[in-house]
Parts: sequence; C-alpha cells; structure tokens
Amino acid sequence: MKTVLITGANRGLGLGFTRHYLKQGARVFASARDLTSIDAFEELSSTHGERFTAILLDAALESSIKEAASKLKGVRFDLVLNNAGVCPDEAFGTWKADTFATAFAVNATGPALISQAMAPLLNPGATLVNISSGLGSCGANLSPETGLDAYGASKTALNLITRRLATKLATKKITVVAISPGWVQTRMGGEQADLTVGESIAAVTATIEDLGLERSGSFLTRSGDSIPW
Repeated sequence: MKTVLITGANRGLGLGFTRHYLKQGARVFASARDLTSIDAFEELSSTHGERFTAILLDAALESSIKEAASKLKGVRFDLVLNNAGVCPDEAFGTWKADTFATAFAVNATGPALISQAMAPLLNPGATLVNISSGLGSCGANLSPETGLDAYGASKTALNLITRRLATKLATKKITVVAISPGWVQTRMGGEQADLTVGESIAAVTATIEDLGLERSGSFLTRSGDSIPW
C-alpha cells in the first residue's frame, strides 16, 4: 500500500490530491494548519477509516513542522506532496515587506523545512513533489503586469530548492520535482481559471506516476513537459 503525505489538504488541490490517492487505495496523511471543523476530513475519516489520518502542520511555523515530523516518525512515505501555499496579490507601489515574508515563509521556506523533516521518513525510491507555478519561471516571466510578484518570487525560490534537494536526496534514489498544476478553479485561482480541480489532479497524478530518477530536479507542467527556469 502506497503511503502519501499531502500538505494544505483541507481544500482545493490538496483535498483533490487526498481524494485521488484514497480512491487509489493509498494510506494518506493529510495536513492542515487548523484541524477544527473540517467537514471534508470528517467525511474522509468516516469513509476510509485507518487509511486516512489528519495531521496538524502549519507550513509557516518551524515548530509545527518539527512537531508533525515527530508524530510521524514511525511512518515511511512513498510520496510527499508539498502543496500548501498562499497567493498574495499586491500591486507595485503598495508592496510591503510582510507580504513577501509571508509568501516566502509558506511557499518556499515551509516546503524546504518540511522536506528536510520528512527526508528520514522517505522510502528509498520515493517521490517528493513541490507544487510550484508557471509564475515562478524567470524565463517565461508570466503576467508581470499583475500584483502576483511576491507569489512568483517565492515559487522561483521553491524551484531552486527543488533542484538542490534533487541532488541531496539522490543517494536514496528519491525523485524530486516541481510541478505547476496550471491555473485551477480553487479559492486561490478563482472561478475564472482554466481548469477544474479534477482536470488538474488527473494530469498531475498521471505525471507523478511516470516520474523516474532521470527527471529528478525538473520543473514540469501538469502534463510532464519541461518549463523554462
């Protein structure tokens, strides 16, 4: 039975990934920064029993990451999905340090520290996926007219962390990639986005299934095509 850890699993893509892997028969540990009154988690626990476990984990807090890792120390994972993220929208001329700090804390530092904490819990041959964004591509430089600058910069940092983790974890034959799920109809992406959660999840999970060590350190679209750094 595959064992999976998904961060930011209480809604949107994270919840979509959780439902997908439970349907596939996996044992899923789903994390959120607040576990109170999550109806979806109650439903999944009732439906899937011991194959579903909710974990308290705030990607912005180092202490929370360490505590979660301590609670999980007896588990061995085949797949970790660093999905938790924030997407501040702040126009140039009104940029604030706190906005950038929060974006980097959740979108870059958080996944870096989560990966570090979970590395001893990864099975040889496991996969570590960082959910990134096309806005993190310096080469593409998407939508520079928008206020998504702190978000894009934090995803660029996440991409670099991905490449460095790929080298650090290569001796355990762990594949590490950054994947852009596309513009998805979630609370973060908005109703005007191109893709439903189901469409994005289907493509991303198919790409994950096809991954091997030869692609470790890559930045990919949901369909597995390379994105310029």
